[in-house]
Amino acid sequence: MIVFALAALACSASLPAQTAPSVTATGPDSSTPALSVSPPGLTASPAATATPRPPSQTPTSTLTEFPTITEFPTITPIPSDTPIPSVTPLGAGPTPTPQYACELIDKYPDNWMAFRAHTAFESRWKVKNIGTASWRPLRVVLRYISGVKMYLGKDKQDLTSETAPGSLLLLIVDMLTPKAKGEYATTWGLVEAKTGITFCAFTAKITVK
Repeated sequence: MIVFALAALACSASLPAQTAPSVTATGPDSSTPALSVSPPGLTASPAATATPRPPSQTPTSTLTEFPTITEFPTITPIPSDTPIPSVTPLGAGPTPTPQYACELIDKYPDNWMAFRAHTAFESRWKVKNIGTASWRPLRVVLRYISGVKMYLGKDKQDLTSETAPGSLLLLIVDMLTPKAKGEYATTWGLVEAKTGITFCAFTAKITVK
């Protein structure tokens, strides 16, 4: 018996040791690890570890900026037109004194003086020569111009003397008032005989009662 036991012991000692298979239990619960069986004599490879896939990056939505609007340049207003100064004609100056001109200084009768009907009276005008030429007989005459013909005699009278520039002249015309009552006016004047131009006029205005 002892010999057999020793033989058995020796036999068992000469056999190579076998690695017990590893058993991993897998249960229905995901928390329990699964059973894995490795064949005898093979070393179990470590279970492949799944490399976690990086989470997909959701692109951040960025608002597309509108391009900067270029401002239009400020419009500079056109300056207002400068008024052109009036051009003074060459040689312009004071108005020259006319050759024939007069100024009424005094007269009789006063305007609308009352007279009886069909009555004679004198109409008198005192005038001043303010022209550059003398009033000479035959060159300047006293003549009826318009209005009621109340004069006695002719409608034209010649001057009896020369009147130099700056001098006074008394003009007298004989007249007769109308027969009917009312207001009447008659105009006489100094006329240049050569041209027939009246350069000075004066009026007699009366009232007949």
